[in-house]
Amino acid sequence: MSMTFKTFNPLTGSKPVVPLIDVARALIKKYKIKNTLKFSKEVFNKFIWLDAEQVFVNFINQRIPDMKHIAKLMGKFDPILCTPLICVYRTDLKRYHVCDGLQHGTAMLVTYFGCLANGLQVPVWYTTADNEEAERKIFLSINRDRLPVAKIYIHRQEVAMKVKLACDIEKLVRSAGAHTAQYSSTAPGAVTHIGHLYSAYKQLGASAVREAIILMRKYFPNDTIHIDTMQGIALVLKLLADNNKLTDKKREDIGLALSQNFKDANRVHLDIKEEFNIRCATDTSTNRCKVAAGIISCYEQQYKKSIGVDQPVPLAITISGQY
Repeated sequence: MSMTFKTFNPLTGSKPVVPLIDVARALIKKYKIKNTLKFSKEVFNKFIWLDAEQVFVNFINQRIPDMKHIAKLMGKFDPILCTPLICVYRTDLKRYHVCDGLQHGTAMLVTYFGCLANGLQVPVWYTTADNEEAERKIFLSINRDRLPVAKIYIHRQEVAMKVKLACDIEKLVRSAGAHTAQYSSTAPGAVTHIGHLYSAYKQLGASAVREAIILMRKYFPNDTIHIDTMQGIALVLKLLADNNKLTDKKREDIGLALSQNFKDANRVHLDIKEEFNIRCATDTSTNRCKVAAGIISCYEQQYKKSIGVDQPVPLAITISGQY
């Protein structure tokens, strides 16, 4: 199916818990999807508990066991988290070949069953084939086309489970007048790049991140919290604080200078990076350092004085003062 989709929330205007069929119906209605397949249970994989000795690994089509990954799985093994192995029953060989689940299946056997007795069983989803093509197709489809879970969903679950780091970050964002949101959100004050938010929190500290978000909410109240702009501001604030050069007035002057020289919070990081890439084409500094350097340049030109700390990388940007 070749279609262009925008993010669509089928729960809009609905309760947070709905039947799965209602989600499917909402998507069909929204995108006018026409059914081209006839439903038959026969085309789907079947489930079975198998003796572990009946499941084989064909290393021609499989990765070798990754002990580091297996050890990690063993350390947090929980039966309710263990999904079935996905296998192909090779009718030509009369045996089951694992296509997905080698790592967690091995961790399950080592940790939960101990591999000490015969007759141990493992849960298996399987289809049937008489050649290796099905094995290759399943392996590639699962490992190449798998959709990663967005960080916002992991963050929300960890907040609900009272994981300290997630709760601390959520509390910080809310206390700054903002909110965490999924990537497609355009709501004012939405923090959408959750992975980068965690990195900034760990590397720049809670205070710098919180103060940066507060500045953005004050001087760009209609914008989302564009993450590169936020990280650039936070780095500048951290540099100033680390060198005992940060004052309330200087903090506010930074926000004011940015609001007077950039159309919006998004243009802060975009315009600075554009100039940086022109002037310093061979420099491989991080976006955080580039934006921080541009912010310092903006401040020093606006107020015709040093901000009190060196730029992370040398950069003189063009400011307009037109906003």
